[in-house]
Amino acid sequence: TLPASPNVCLGTPIIFSASDFTTQGSSLSYNWDYKDGITEPGNGLSHTFASPGTYIVKVYYTEVATGCNDSTINTVTVQDYPHAGYFTDVDGLTVLCNPQIINFTDTSTVGAYSMPLTQTWDFGNGGSLIPGATPTYVFSKGTHSVKMTSITTNGCTDDTTKTFVVVGPAGDFDMDTTNICKGD
Repeated sequence: TLPASPNVCLGTPIIFSASDFTTQGSSLSYNWDYKDGITEPGNGLSHTFASPGTYIVKVYYTEVATGCNDSTINTVTVQDYPHAGYFTDVDGLTVLCNPQIINFTDTSTVGAYSMPLTQTWDFGNGGSLIPGATPTYVFSKGTHSVKMTSITTNGCTDDTTKTFVVVGPAGDFDMDTTNICKGD
């Protein structure tokens, strides 16, 4: 049997096991073919795939008492982790003025077995995460950290954070209201 979700991220070990007895109570022996060049006998084995891809794992089982054998297969999908990235329409600007509208564009990359990607954006405002590849956000004066997380269909994630400093003039004025004359 395989885990409930045989869809994993690269580097995640999977425990491969099969039932120990036939319905008549006879012992079985097992030989696993992971379809990545590795085969091994036994039961309850941990295996980690070295490359992303779809693997049709086959277990051969033999009844010890009779020598009768059979096999079964199951599919495992292994996805690579994405490389999160994004750019904005204010990249390269030295001054961001209040209020600053910023358009974000996801540039995350990932191998072919890990597509498609979804994204979530944390604008550091304590609000909920924003989904999508190209959000727009309005920032007020202050320092803002924006974290974007890229996620594969198997849940493999990577994130990146950029900081934006929005400035604006701050001023006040005083007025002497005791010496106001008409026309001043």
